[in-house]
Amino acid sequence: MLNKIKNLKLEIIIFTCLFLHIIFFFYFFLKGGYFDYEIPVEAREYASTSSILSFLNNQNPYAVENFPLSINAYSALYPYSLSKLFEFFNILDFKLIVLFSRSITLFLVSIFIVYFFIHCKKKSVENNLILFLIIFFIISVSIKISLGTWGNSIGLLLYFIALLKIFENNSKINYLISSICLILSIHFKFYFILGIIFLLMRFYNEIFKKSYLKLNILILIFALFIFSIHYIYFPSFYFVSI
Repeated sequence: MLNKIKNLKLEIIIFTCLFLHIIFFFYFFLKGGYFDYEIPVEAREYASTSSILSFLNNQNPYAVENFPLSINAYSALYPYSLSKLFEFFNILDFKLIVLFSRSITLFLVSIFIVYFFIHCKKKSVENNLILFLIIFFIISVSIKISLGTWGNSIGLLLYFIALLKIFENNSKINYLISSICLILSIHFKFYFILGIIFLLMRFYNEIFKKSYLKLNILILIFALFIFSIHYIYFPSFYFVSI
């Protein structure tokens, strides 16, 4: 009974923190210039925007010859993908690029929050992970970091999803999903590589079994594929990120 009350209180705390963060998110955007494209909502927001503009102008911001003027230490694939999306829909105006970039990131953050609510409802999330998320959202509000414009916010969401899967049961699908999310999150911010420690600690009894051999090979191929893309097409990315 006491454990149920304790878990209920923790869920109420984390949901409250998430709710307050969303309220702060919209207030800060509406009052702080979310619809004013000339004002970066977060100090590092225009790093990604600069990369998108470079790709739209057929200039690779991660090429060695353009280093260090256009370099962005965050993801290379994310701004590249957005640039192709904007090019397809003929969105080339700076104002629209900033607003749509913010909207896409905000949409993905909102999807994650819904996913997190559903996950907490259906699964039993370990207390340490809940406390970690609470601490992060409190810090993010206190120092005015907006997840909708933070350069590596998508990477952070991938990292959170990886942690959620790691702290579930020791299944092959959770091992695969968490590994893929971690590999992708590392390419948003290199310190997310620390998640591998959690992954190895959780699955250390399983990953060396024969039944996991095919999964390990698949994960290795995916990791090499992502590495090759960055090494070939964005040659200065690893140098800056690491």
